[in-house]
Amino acid sequence: MILLSISFFVCYSLLSRALAIKSDNPRAFAVVYNFFCSLIFLGLWLLGDRAFKSIDSQILFLTFIATVLWGVFSWVEYYAKKNVEESLLTIITKVAELTTFMAAILFLGEMITSKKILAATLILGANVCLFYKKKGGIKGRGLIYALITAIFLGLSWTMDKKISVFYPTSLYVLLVTSIPTLYIMTIPPLPIKAVKKEFRRTSWKVILLAFFSSLGYYFLVKSFAFGEASRIILVFSTRSIFTIIAAIIFLKERTDIPKKIIAGAAVTAGILLLK
Repeated sequence: MILLSISFFVCYSLLSRALAIKSDNPRAFAVVYNFFCSLIFLGLWLLGDRAFKSIDSQILFLTFIATVLWGVFSWVEYYAKKNVEESLLTIITKVAELTTFMAAILFLGEMITSKKILAATLILGANVCLFYKKKGGIKGRGLIYALITAIFLGLSWTMDKKISVFYPTSLYVLLVTSIPTLYIMTIPPLPIKAVKKEFRRTSWKVILLAFFSSLGYYFLVKSFAFGEASRIILVFSTRSIFTIIAAIIFLKERTDIPKKIIAGAAVTAGILLLK
């Protein structure tokens, strides 16, 4: 399942960058994209298993927290994609894996091992490699957007591991997609005409984007039932090297190619330590 998730997310990364660059309002684009993701998840839930486990007030509260975390991530993600090359962003967002790694150990009680520490160090080192430049590296809003995206993605994944098992998978991903869309629409209110404009601009492409992302996320959440979140998320990191190469080829992101490849290889090496 994790391999299917990786494949869908590589496709998502390429198409989302291409669409985000041309977006006039990334926040409105996020609403359109999340709307179609919600429709896909609703269909998966109605067609699939609708059984529940016992859900108490604590799980409901944590579910609310999960929707807030995913809401912040969804709000900022396309601003990051608009301002940062995908081949760079895919490595910077490995901070998400580090966040999940730390949170899973601190809050979920998962074991810490020397191999996990070394793998996390390689991921962090890859980002330091990208940030270090004699002339400054990535600056300004792009870096801020990328780091916020990564941190909240990692926290959201950790919450997924904690509570997704209490719901049918398709219903859980429906909740953490549809409810954050309401946050984005209303805080502060977003003009409907901006949403309509983004839909007209993207047309069928945003539906295809939602398809890639929805299935990728669905299979990722499914995989949490078969192993530790810290291990699964680090394995999931292998998508970075494929995304980097694909972005260089298809999106023509040709700056700092050696540095990108080295950073991506460092991330992949960290994953291999876990096998």
